[in-house]
Amino acid sequence: MNEMKPAETSRPARSWRVILQLGASVLLLVLVLVFIDEEALLERLLALDAFWIGCALIISVPQYVLSAARWQVTSERLGAPLPFRMALPEYYLAVLANQILPGGVMGDAARAIRHGYRLSSDDAPSCFGPALRAVVYERASGQVALFLLMLASLAFWPVVFPMRPIFSFYALAAFAVASTFGLGVFWGLTRPKYRHSASIYLREIHHALFARDVILSQLAYSFGVLATYMACFYCAGRAVGIALTPAEIITLVPVVLFSMTVPITISGWGVREATAAFVWSLAMLSSADGVAISVTYGLIVFLSSLPGIFFLLPGPRKHDIRNQG
Repeated sequence: MNEMKPAETSRPARSWRVILQLGASVLLLVLVLVFIDEEALLERLLALDAFWIGCALIISVPQYVLSAARWQVTSERLGAPLPFRMALPEYYLAVLANQILPGGVMGDAARAIRHGYRLSSDDAPSCFGPALRAVVYERASGQVALFLLMLASLAFWPVVFPMRPIFSFYALAAFAVASTFGLGVFWGLTRPKYRHSASIYLREIHHALFARDVILSQLAYSFGVLATYMACFYCAGRAVGIALTPAEIITLVPVVLFSMTVPITISGWGVREATAAFVWSLAMLSSADGVAISVTYGLIVFLSSLPGIFFLLPGPRKHDIRNQG
């Protein structure tokens, strides 16, 4: 009997994954509409202010610049040189792909493969490893920074909303769960079964992200990107007629942003809106307002990635990076 090729077995799996993620997005959005004031949501969305959408799109430019610079530095630390003029368009293209493809990582996988292909040659045929790990470490560093920001925001909830005990209870519970999860991952990596492999990758991660001569720039890039996220979320609020206060931005927005990293829907649609509705209601604010801001933020993210269309051109051939870098 002929064995089925991996491509033949993985294609149906990918199709089912797309269907499940699309279904999850639709289901969550429908549930959100069931539990919020639909008329209030529609009124907010129909009154979108183009000025604030434009402000958000302008703010997204340094977001991409900082992200591409972070990727460039990380790649160079791993011995996979990447000129910035290639990193920036590749990042735009990756984010655009992440917006329209399931999982939220297909665009990142593509930029890693394209980078590895450019670096590969007859003398160095195995450059895909460093290129792939550079993307993994770069993206993970941003998510870790967002995770830390979310933890800090959870710690502020009882302070910002001292008269809302249920809000404080959920905040402390979420903080405990998130902290336990982080400690569990750390404990798992230190087990003897994984200790050797983990130590190799941890040394590489330390060199790429936390070494003394690079940590300040990596922190500046990651938290600079987070600042642009928060600013875009504020602009999304103003676009629907809601001026978020500093306390609301600090406590509410990081949780909603972090929910987008959960890869169960298409580009965070559905899970982001459900999280916004839940968090806004805990804060005794209008759930419809939270969802309106979340939907507008999703629209801004998509619009900001559209320049990636212009970079759907054949990239440089092999050796070009070495000749240009």
